[in-house]
Amino acid sequence: MKWLEFLKQVAPRASRVGWLDVPGIERPEVAEVSRQNEDDAARSLRLTIRRVTVREPNDLVQAFTTLEQQGVQAVIVPNTSLLNPLGAQIASLAVKHRLPSFPCPFGERA
Repeated sequence: MKWLEFLKQVAPRASRVGWLDVPGIERPEVAEVSRQNEDDAARSLRLTIRRVTVREPNDLVQAFTTLEQQGVQAVIVPNTSLLNPLGAQIASLAVKHRLPSFPCPFGERA
């Protein structure tokens, strides 16, 4: 999975990665398969994914706080209709929490 490989190249010491998870984009069974594939790819790179659910823009502050508390060292930001317009807010929160953020095209979730 190319995006996790890229993250590992840019942040080689990272071992825990946050993932902003937006439910309802895919059918539940497809989303579960995608999560399994992401987790498998992460394990092969010695990464652990910590997901936080973002259902609306107001969830972002708590999501980044939770990720920081979980000790993640970077954040994956999927390309979704909810998150795309919030790029400036996401970037600001990433800087505030000192978490590099990596965009991930939806068609290539990881």
